Amino acid sequence: MEHSTDANESGRQAAAAAHFQVGADYVSSGDVDQCDAADEEFEAAVRLGGSSWAWLAADEYLYASVAANFGRWMARGIVLDFPLAIAPAITVSPDTFAPMTDGSRINRINVHLKVETDQLQEARAALAACEGRLMRVDQNGREWETFEALIEAMHEGPLDRNGDELYNPADVSRPILLGGGVGISIDTDGQVWGPMARSILRVIIEELHAAGVAAAHIRAFRY
Repeated sequence: MEHSTDANESGRQAAAAAHFQVGADYVSSGDVDQCDAADEEFEAAVRLGGSSWAWLAADEYLYASVAANFGRWMARGIVLDFPLAIAPAITVSPDTFAPMTDGSRINRINVHLKVETDQLQEARAALAACEGRLMRVDQNGREWETFEALIEAMHEGPLDRNGDELYNPADVSRPILLGGGVGISIDTDGQVWGPMARSILRVIIEELHAAGVAAAHIRAFRY
């Protein structure tokens, strides 16, 4: 029975990957009229293979610089994955990673995150504890055990599709008190990948939970 279950899951993931690749090909064609067809394929991938495919769909639109669809798939991933089971009262706004646009194209994505909660001191301590962990998250969403291991892996490859080294945040600010909450800014050089965004939220929620924050809402803020 276990072997059969594994085989079924493997088959679903293979089918999801096939749908995703068709969608990615539509996006990479550069024809914005193909985006609806791409999204249908991405939705099929999510139905078959789970939420990870939603975050990867956001990546396809990041590379193609299609702002509306990038924002849609970031929101789709957030709705699918959050709140976490360990912290059901810590919620995330679907538009947390909405891009700034230049017409229909992505200009930049600012990662300024605000935790709205009545437990300000606990939230501030939690965001301070996030700094090292967030710096060790790469664009594929992997949180590395040490910063040295991340740097070594980045130098040794693999490269991304543009031939660049995998990216991790360049800086994480100290927490600042804002009206009704605590804020943190993460320097991702104006862009953020879907799996990276997913892990950033996971890390923050895990630290909020560990610090004893019972209820909170995470959203973007603007300076």
